[in-house]
Amino acid sequence: MIGGVLGFIGRHWKGILIWTIVALGFWWAVQTFGAGNVFQVLFIIAATLFQLAFAILFVINKVWGLRVKPEEEQVGLDIAVHGEEGYT
Repeated sequence: MIGGVLGFIGRHWKGILIWTIVALGFWWAVQTFGAGNVFQVLFIIAATLFQLAFAILFVINKVWGLRVKPEEEQVGLDIAVHGEEGYT
């Protein structure tokens, strides 16, 4: 019982710490380089990551496929993939 509580606290404090570090880094960058330059760099990074994700998903779709077969989807993925019923 206590492990669930401590896990909950640890996850939330880790999230708060990460967002605080990101926010302080962003604030420092704006103070150092100016808001215009920082936003341009962030936009370039975001656009590059979008293109990279699109390219990776395109290759995965061509090699393996991102969707299941229509027959498997009709039967239900819990039965087709796992061999068990999730809902009765």
